Amino acid sequence: ITQLTITSFSFTRLVLHFSTLRFNSQLPSLQFFQVLWLKKQEHDSFEKMKHCVLPHDYITFLMGGEEELVTDAGDASGTGIFDTEKRAFDRRLADCIDGGERYFNSLPRVAVEANEVVGLLSQEWKKDVGIDVNNTTEIIISAGSGDNMCSALGCGC
Repeated sequence: ITQLTITSFSFTRLVLHFSTLRFNSQLPSLQFFQVLWLKKQEHDSFEKMKHCVLPHDYITFLMGGEEELVTDAGDASGTGIFDTEKRAFDRRLADCIDGGERYFNSLPRVAVEANEVVGLLSQEWKKDVGIDVNNTTEIIISAGSGDNMCSALGCGC
């Protein structure tokens, strides 16, 4: 599949074809299809896109002093282009949207280990949440995880 062939596909046919590339079924609500819609229907907005992250990843970015955009592997899988075996975004699938540059480069880094520290709480956020800024204790930030994955842990799965 290439960018050229996408224009000749109906949306339903694209979902089915995309699913054969991913070796599993894909829902049209995944980020890949939302970004494809944005490119086709709101092209000017697509061209202005710099980052494509979930709201909680943006909050993590702000909390850490705007150092780096990071997501977790579970939420990365919600893009529809995350290869769970390689633990990385699949470039050939991102290329389907725009030849790969804008969409692929807008994606956050993936923290593949659950215990990875992705940042430290900034002084500004310490102040905002009522933590004494003179306290030198570093408060670590993790990428977190999705609600369904965490609820499975809470249920003992």
